[in-house]
Parts: sequence; C-alpha cells; structure tokens
Amino acid sequence: EEEGGSSGGESEEEEEDEDAMEKLQRRTRGGGEKERSSAAGIIEEIHVEHFMCHKSMTIRFCRRVNFITGANGSGKSAILAALQICLGASAKVTHRGNKMGDLVREGHDGTALVRVTLLNDEEDGYKHEQYGGKISIERRFARQGAASLRILDEHGRAVTKEKKELRSLLDALKITVENPVCVLDQENSKNFIRGKPKDKYEFFLKATEIKGVLQSIKRTSNNASVMLMDAEKQKAKLRSYAVELAEAKKEYEELMKLRQTDEEIQRLKFVGAWVTVAGAESAEAAAKDKFAAKEREVEEAGAVLEAAKAELATVSSGDDDAEASLTRLRGELETCLVSSREANAAIKEQQGHIRSASQVLEAAKKAVEAARRDVEMTKRALAELRAENAKKQASSK
Repeated sequence: EEEGGSSGGESEEEEEDEDAMEKLQRRTRGGGEKERSSAAGIIEEIHVEHFMCHKSMTIRFCRRVNFITGANGSGKSAILAALQICLGASAKVTHRGNKMGDLVREGHDGTALVRVTLLNDEEDGYKHEQYGGKISIERRFARQGAASLRILDEHGRAVTKEKKELRSLLDALKITVENPVCVLDQENSKNFIRGKPKDKYEFFLKATEIKGVLQSIKRTSNNASVMLMDAEKQKAKLRSYAVELAEAKKEYEELMKLRQTDEEIQRLKFVGAWVTVAGAESAEAAAKDKFAAKEREVEEAGAVLEAAKAELATVSSGDDDAEASLTRLRGELETCLVSSREANAAIKEQQGHIRSASQVLEAAKKAVEAARRDVEMTKRALAELRAENAKKQASSK
C-alpha cells in the first residue's frame, strides 16, 4: 500500500511538471489568452535625440526580458533615464541632473527629444478606442525653459498635452516609475546594497508603496482638516444667514401688516369720498326741488298780482265797495309782494346750496383721484421693496 501511494504521488508530480512545461512553452511561443490580455503597458520602443550622450538612437524591445550591454559611458543608463523622463519622473529622480536642461547632449544648443512607445492591448488597455493599439509619450526640452509633453496615438497623432492624462494613463496601466522595484537605477541599487538600515527601510517603503500610501494619508488628513475648518466657517455663515433670514421674515411680516393697513386706509378713503359725493348729490337734488317749488310760488304770486291789477282798473273812484275792494286788493298785493321777495330770497339761498354742493362734489372727485394716485404709488413702492429684497437675498447667496 505504501509503495502504491508513493507511485501515485510521483505520477501527480509528473503531471504537474508537464502542466508547468506546457504553460512555459505557451509563454515562450507568445500564445495564451492571459498572455495576450496582459500586453498593455509593455515597452515596445524608446527613441531619443540629443539626449545625454546619444545624438539619435532607437531601441525596440521584445515582449519579455531584454538585456542591454555596453562599455562604461556608452549610454546604457541614458536609456533608463529616457524611460523615467517620459513616464513623468523629474530630472532629479534619474540622478543624472538637477533639471531637464542638464540632460541635453553636450554641445547641442537646440532641443532634446525622448519618446517611449507602449503597447495598448484592446482588452486591458487605456482608452483603446481613442489611442488604438499603441500609445507614445513624447517630451521635448531645451537647456532653458519648460519641457513640453505630448501623448500620441498609434498613428502618431497628438491626442493631448495634459500631464493629468499621463497620470491617468500610468495609473490605469499600473506603472509607478518612481518605485525602485519597477525602475532600479544605479544610485538606488548602490543605496540598497551599501546603504544604512535607514536607507534600506526607505527603499522598502518605496518598493511596497507604503510611503506613497502614507503621503496620501497625510494629504488626505490635511485636506480633511482644511475641509473641517471650512465646514466650521460655513456653519458660522449659515448661522448668520439664519439670523438674516429671521430678520428678513420679521421685516416681511411687518411690511405685510403695513400693506394691509395701507389698503384699509385706501379703502376708507374711497368710502369717505363716495359718501361725500352721495351726500352732495342728494343735497343738490333737494335744492333743485326747493328751487322749482319756489319758482312755482313766484309764478302763482305773479298771476294773483296781475288779476288784482285788472280788478283795480275796473273799480270806479268814490265807490265804497270799490274802496273796500281796493283796500283788500292792496293787502293781497302786499302779501304777494312779500311772498315774491321770500321766494326770490329762497331761490338765491338754494342757488348758494347748489354751488356749495357742486364745490363739494368737485372736491370729492379730486379726493378720489388723489386716493387712486396714492394707491398706485404704494404699489410701486411695494414692488421696489420686493425687488430690493430679492437682490439682497441673491447677493447673500
């Protein structure tokens, strides 16, 4: 039984070895779906012009391990520095200069060019529909002035010049050019081999990206502190806005009360004006009626007077009856004259009443018109006040 178990274990190990060999052969042939899906981000080509010791050079890479050999000073490190520069690193990170202008080839007064071309697989690539199967990052710089950046599609057409797009590209392809595990230059390797424990710990923090995480935490903490302070300021503003809102509501309520009072005043003005008008019209009508009655009395007295005169003309002198009739007629005539004078006086009095009523009526009409103007002015004042309050509210927001 033990021998059978041992032979069974050996067969399983052989099967595992065969599977591993088959996988290795597939990788060597470049086949396999997983291998094809992981091609995004692989460096296809590096091209430099007037960069460090190279006048013009293009290096194409295979998809797997690449070795670059050469004598000291032949420019091996320059290729690595070109890769770092194109992928967003500063000149200090390359340990070859303090600024970009220090990397221009000695004796050249123009601009230097570095360009890195990355594969951009359709499945795992970055914006494949925009860039296509390849993405080229190109940087130009001179001894003086700022460096320029261009990101090109597979046909060499410039898509953008924004560094933000480069950061998004590197994040999507998981390329961290300042991580010593991804890019290990001579200076970092020396520090790792010969450095003090503190240097090695710093290397460990960079390699594991703990340092970046700690920096992100610190930035986030600082941003959170700033946001909290800003939130407190905003709360204070909200409290002041609440006080202003309460005051505005109070003013609005008082304004509404004032408006209601003003409307009641205007209504009473209208009522009073129309009451005065109605009284004046009634007084005018009564005066006209009295005037007509007195006119009728005058006409009747005039008729009596004429009859008395006619009767007097027919009476002969010396006749006692005629004398008595004359005396009677004279009395009637005197009475008619008194009535006529009274009627004329009453007529004049009623005419005065009519004039007074007409004046009162005219004054009432003017009062009504003034009240209407007051109402219009009040409405305009309220509209202007509302507009001013609206502007204040808009400016406070």
